[in-house]
Amino acid sequence: MEFADFLKMQHDLAVEKGWIVDRIPEGGPFSLLWSMDELGEAISIIKKKGSYGIMENPAVREHFIEEVADHLMYLLDMMECYSITAEEFETVYVKKFERNMGRSWSENRAMYENVGITSAVIDGRFLPDERLWELLVRAGVKVTVVAEDPAAMRPVIDSLVNDSAKVAVTDKAPADDGAFVVCDAETLEALRQRFGEET
Repeated sequence: MEFADFLKMQHDLAVEKGWIVDRIPEGGPFSLLWSMDELGEAISIIKKKGSYGIMENPAVREHFIEEVADHLMYLLDMMECYSITAEEFETVYVKKFERNMGRSWSENRAMYENVGITSAVIDGRFLPDERLWELLVRAGVKVTVVAEDPAAMRPVIDSLVNDSAKVAVTDKAPADDGAFVVCDAETLEALRQRFGEET
């Protein structure tokens, strides 16, 4: 079978059951959420039965694969909601694969090797993007954002950083402790280079 066959099977099921009326862009977020729910069920099997159960117990293995299939089915539903064709998906997938093959994955090394930065003070006018935030937090860098209105800045940080509780927000720069200070676009770019962020 080819990927297009799976998309067609899911389309045929939606037509047969009368669900096709929901295959509109507005239905995409719901299909994506349901796919995450099914993924949670697969994760639950891993937690309860472990890798051994999946590899050695045929019943557990079949149940696990079924939950993964449910996850994929909802992803296929989401693709139909946005009219993503098999050809379009395959083109983008191959392009992303080729990009990954050519990457150095230096950002992974930055997360696990000593990057020489233990703390960073960031001017609220020059915030990193989400990916750089992830690298900083996962690398264990103590980050402080300085903003005129910390209360107004906090929701912004919460929207950018998964583990935003690890980021302090204040209206005064902390005492100089050798932190990497981001105060303009140039030093923000230097921070990206330091953490090996891929563009």
